[in-house]
Amino acid sequence: MLCKKNIEFITERNIKIILVQAPITTAAYQSYNNNVQFDSIMKSTGVAYYNFNQSLQIDDSLHFLNDHHLNQKGVAVFNNSLIRQLRQ
Repeated sequence: MLCKKNIEFITERNIKIILVQAPITTAAYQSYNNNVQFDSIMKSTGVAYYNFNQSLQIDDSLHFLNDHHLNQKGVAVFNNSLIRQLRQ
C-alpha cells in the first residue's frame, strides 16, 4: 500500500505525522458508506488520526459554506478544537 510506504518513509526520518479528517456537513459525511472502514484503515497506520466529523459539535447551517467547506465561524471552531487536540 502506497500510504504505508509513505508513512514509513516519513517516520524513518523522525518526522511526526498527524492524519486529520476535517469536518464536512452531516449529510455529506453520511453519504459515504465506508466511514467505519476508512477510520479503521487510518487508525491502523500507527500514527495519530483524528476524525473531526465524529468529535466536533458544529451546525451544518451555521458553520459551512457548502458540503465540504467551513465558513469563518466553522474554521474558528475547528481550529480551536484541532489546537486543543494537538496540545494533548
